[in-house]
Amino acid sequence: MKRSLLAVFAALATLAVAAPAQGACIASVRLGAESYVGSSIPARDGAALRGGVIPGCNDVVVTDANGNDVSPRNPDTPIELHRIAGVPARLAVAYNGRTYFARGYLPQLASHHLHAAWAQRNRVEPSSCGKPWFVRATLPISPTPGPIPVHTAGGRDTFLQLDARSEVTGLDRAGFPYLAEGQGVRALVRSCSSVFGGRVLLARRVTRS
Repeated sequence: MKRSLLAVFAALATLAVAAPAQGACIASVRLGAESYVGSSIPARDGAALRGGVIPGCNDVVVTDANGNDVSPRNPDTPIELHRIAGVPARLAVAYNGRTYFARGYLPQLASHHLHAAWAQRNRVEPSSCGKPWFVRATLPISPTPGPIPVHTAGGRDTFLQLDARSEVTGLDRAGFPYLAEGQGVRALVRSCSSVFGGRVLLARRVTRS
């Protein structure tokens, strides 16, 4: 897969809607151990949640003449996050009138509380799909909503795509389907043409490898 296509998919996966304050950081917030990524989906503020922050953007690496890391360290910025009515805070929160999705959880699936809202704005149907086959792969990161980066057992870097018909079994956290960094998966997929060019692996079933 061409590097340009990987970049397009990565941008789609983040759903970022606000330019980061500095460096290469995407629009994100954190609540406790959960990290959330901004989207274009409106959200009404519900009950306030304590402990929310905008993580300090520390993506820029600077070294001195001796190779020592002297990168600037930006502190977290405390903010007030809110619940979204009818949605567990584990899955998503509201900030500045927008929905922020928790990493690792999957609004692509019909079972997600915000699937309908997410799918309405992400109608990216692959086409020209081949025959189904199984692939084993590892996730290099806990994914954001959208195409899921994977490294296959055969040595390829590509993307899994899930939709409302996809099934994720044996992989959950607190009762919700969840994919984590380093997780090995076995997926029944078809190689399909993406609207962005190139191919994507459309997954019908995903299980623990």
